[in-house]
Amino acid sequence: MKRLCKHVDITDISFIKESIRECLKNKNKRRKDIKKLLNKYQTIDDLAYTIQKELKERKLVYPPIWTKEIVDSSSNKIRTIGIQNIKQQIYDYIAVRGLDELTRRIGMYQCSYKGKGQVYGTKVIYRWMREKDIKYACQFDVQKYYDSVPRDKLLAFLKKHVKNDALLWLIEELLKSFGTGLSIGSYLSQLLANLYLSELYHYMESLYKVRRGQRVKLAKHFIFYMDDIVVLGSNARDMHKVAEAIIDKANEMGLTIKPSWRVYKLGYVDMMGYKIYKDHIEVRKRNWKRIRRAFLRFDGKNVDLARRVIAYYGLIKHTNYQNADLKYKINKKAHMARRIVSNESKVQRKATFCFN
Repeated sequence: MKRLCKHVDITDISFIKESIRECLKNKNKRRKDIKKLLNKYQTIDDLAYTIQKELKERKLVYPPIWTKEIVDSSSNKIRTIGIQNIKQQIYDYIAVRGLDELTRRIGMYQCSYKGKGQVYGTKVIYRWMREKDIKYACQFDVQKYYDSVPRDKLLAFLKKHVKNDALLWLIEELLKSFGTGLSIGSYLSQLLANLYLSELYHYMESLYKVRRGQRVKLAKHFIFYMDDIVVLGSNARDMHKVAEAIIDKANEMGLTIKPSWRVYKLGYVDMMGYKIYKDHIEVRKRNWKRIRRAFLRFDGKNVDLARRVIAYYGLIKHTNYQNADLKYKINKKAHMARRIVSNESKVQRKATFCFN
């Protein structure tokens, strides 16, 4: 098998500069760690040559990660988020850019990386559910995926597909700083999480049965939203075979599928914050409560509420929300919110990037 990324030079000064620019783009320059970085290095060249030296000497220097616990508003789960210093984030971006060739392994329906998010995945499931022979669904969830990713197996996976010692060394060093598994909040972790699960994704593509002398896929369709998996099919027995295969493969990868999985006759799919039916899409009930509250409180003046209204409108505009619009004036308030945020951005001076 052909290994990739062999021509990437992570010590190339142009490569490093571009990674720095990409990392700092759209970040708040008033952040303490960014202000400290900008004060220490007057030009992008100064910072780039320092990073180049550390990479060549294989001695990375940055403050350790600190963590905090937050409550995920969509699932009410407590998650431990890793907070990285801006310099370590730059190294993350160097590693991610170095792995660019390998991203082709990420499956078409792995919906949590670069342009494939909730809306994309929801529309795909909605389209599949309208097919006449789709009768059953099965949902899986990997238990504490980020924390449980086995580092030795992940590195073995990368070495199998990547031929670049310097890049592999950088990734291994960054992984060591995460404690166990991967760090939620890390740019590199997001890519590695998708890449590692691509092994399970492509394995699922290979699941066939023989019927009348022909190979037929056991699962009609399947989709990933990070570690949440939905499988759609026309035969309950085949769905159970797929489930057994997924559990076995996950165990082989050092992962555990939650025992709450089940095969059920298709009515709707609850995934990505939506309830997806064959003829319409709804926002998940617990999400709708927050959305409704934001629209009710919005008075056409508060900028923070305006930003929240815009964000929520981005979720609900892809659903059948016409009745809610009549009651809560959703379209009108979203238009008002956009105008307020637009005016605010014109008043505030944009922070200029002081690197030359």
